[in-house]
Amino acid sequence: MTPLSCSETVRGAVRAACEGLGLRTYDLASGAAHDGMQLVGLCPVGMIFIRSKDGVSHNPEEWSSKEDCTGGTNVLYHATLDLASRQR
Repeated sequence: MTPLSCSETVRGAVRAACEGLGLRTYDLASGAAHDGMQLVGLCPVGMIFIRSKDGVSHNPEEWSSKEDCTGGTNVLYHATLDLASRQR
């Protein structure tokens, strides 16, 4: 599959949500194929990554703390509110 870039609008909403919640941000290129690759022709796409213990991802040993999961969920919530308010 051909790599793609996430929507700048979605990335901006996620970045703003992180900053509003006091969470550090940085851009990350994902080497994995994600559902977003199938949706990019239908809607803007973005992803939120949270920390995994020892950086393990896409593996049965992957584990993230409740705090990191909560942070990611809050980012999703605030970014979604931001994007929804722009649609009016």
